[in-house]
Amino acid sequence: MAKPIRSNKCQAFGHKTASCEATTAVCSRCSSKKHGYTSCPVDKKHAQCANCGENHNVAYMGCIKYRSIDRALNISVKQGISYRDAVMQVKKMYTEEKTRSTSTSSDITQQTERVQGAKKATSAVDSGTGTIMSVPACKKTDRTDDKTRKETSAKATPTLVSEANKSASGHTTSPSTTGDQL
Repeated sequence: MAKPIRSNKCQAFGHKTASCEATTAVCSRCSSKKHGYTSCPVDKKHAQCANCGENHNVAYMGCIKYRSIDRALNISVKQGISYRDAVMQVKKMYTEEKTRSTSTSSDITQQTERVQGAKKATSAVDSGTGTIMSVPACKKTDRTDDKTRKETSAKATPTLVSEANKSASGHTTSPSTTGDQL
């Protein structure tokens, strides 16, 4: 497969040094325009990529810019489409991945809150306190990707127990866990 090419003068991808039109060279270690790599005073622990700004040398193959260009080149070759169309596909994939990871962390937070609420409800029932706070039910709008997740019932929270629900024998009824996936 084709690998991304990078100018050793401006450090940008997409062209070689011989065809680089940059007027000043950029250091491949620290991104400075005042010196080259061979005279760079910056320790490699403090490197800064000229392409993404992260803490690594521009030649690092794990760079997000390098990986996205590499992925686009591979898509272009494998699917027989233009590089431009392949770049659009890669951008779309990264956007979807970012959205998925953001929504996943949000879903995890919501699920954690529901579980903690259910634990408090169970604790309140076990300790014999009369009334407990309600636990928010899982709403269909809380889930972002219904195709990959099992749908949970809106009744996925424990039934609330109060003084009025005590049986004649004086014992508190246990919470209903019908459809509960906690």
